[in-house]
Amino acid sequence: MITRRVRNREFRLRPSKKTNAIVEYVLAVLTRHHGLELHAFMVMSNHWHVRFFDPNAAATDFARDAHAMIARLILWAYGDDDESLWSPVPSNYSEDDEPEGPIQQIAYAMTDPVRSGLVKHAKSWPGASGRWPQPERVTRQPKGFFQEDRWTPEARTESGRAKIHWAETTTLRFARPRGCEDLSDNELAAALSEAIAAREESARHKWKDVPGAFPGRRAALRGSRYERSKDTEAKRGSKRSPSIKCSDRERRIERLSGIREWRINYRACLREWPTNREVVFPYGTNKMRVLHRVNVHPAPT
Repeated sequence: MITRRVRNREFRLRPSKKTNAIVEYVLAVLTRHHGLELHAFMVMSNHWHVRFFDPNAAATDFARDAHAMIARLILWAYGDDDESLWSPVPSNYSEDDEPEGPIQQIAYAMTDPVRSGLVKHAKSWPGASGRWPQPERVTRQPKGFFQEDRWTPEARTESGRAKIHWAETTTLRFARPRGCEDLSDNELAAALSEAIAAREESARHKWKDVPGAFPGRRAALRGSRYERSKDTEAKRGSKRSPSIKCSDRERRIERLSGIREWRINYRACLREWPTNREVVFPYGTNKMRVLHRVNVHPAPT
């Protein structure tokens, strides 16, 4: 799951038809382009979550393209003079390694509006959102931004990568989360609904004695996009977001050791690369693969 915040925690992604359409269009185009299996996404006023399965190790490419295009379209659509939309703090990438990881991670993202005390039910949130098993949606290209479409399947960028096809219409599809093969589609859908309901009930209990909690759908649509969140938050660098979510201590240590070993191997390859262009980088190498087309080990079976 990827999470990214807006600069200064401003409400630049406040729900509206314009904002919702932009995010859904970009998400539909780029999940298809990068071969991602989209499970769920939730757009809050000052941040967003997107959860997917990444079979092609393209998560960072997707995040780069999605954040860049969403920023351009939002700033263009609202006539903002700012040069940036997103916070300079990097995106948070979180990989779950729990028996019920897919269920709980999707439920966490979908109940963010309730957990924040904005609406009593996640389905009441007017911002862009969606999850499996919801049906596919047809999204349309924002009018007036893109130039004449001259894309072809053979089109390539200067670095040799396939160009993104910003089609006039495209379809936003949700895929069944992996990792729950022991459950049927109906059982998994029911488990997701139950997890969401449980988190909603817990959030409502937390806010029950707070005056002004749950102002509702209409309040979410009102106000200025330049307002900021009034909640306090730890300063950058004072709190580290976990890259692996796992309650099993031994399993978590094993996964973190694997990450440490990967970094050691990557740095060793990086030192060797100037004198040996045939060196094979570990699977998961992204920047060197894109910029210099280095050799990379295949995905583990």
